[in-house]
Amino acid sequence: MSAHRQRAIRAELIAAGAEWWLVRSANAAMVALQLSGVRFRKRFGRKWRPPKLADWEQPRRDPSIPGPRHPEVRERERLSKARQRARRKLAAPALSGRDAAPGAPRDGRATRMTL
Repeated sequence: MSAHRQRAIRAELIAAGAEWWLVRSANAAMVALQLSGVRFRKRFGRKWRPPKLADWEQPRRDPSIPGPRHPEVRERERLSKARQRARRKLAAPALSGRDAAPGAPRDGRATRMTL
């Protein structure tokens, strides 16, 4: 299903009175259900308590606002951006057109100067 279709279905459900949650784990789904008013029964004589969730795992109502990322995902993205910067730096010419000395080739090639 396309993201456009998902957004349309979400809008229809909210218009019909449904509560919408974006969750990233089963524990977050249980917390979202509890926040929506679902009551859990006691099991083995103990009341259900919501688990402690990390910031990236908290249930959210609005998927258009980007939430925090899992630490492993953040690290992977950081390394990817560092590799991309390094590739761009290697691919860039040594001297750009406006930084080159007068008469020097504008493609960054080194020239031998004679005096």
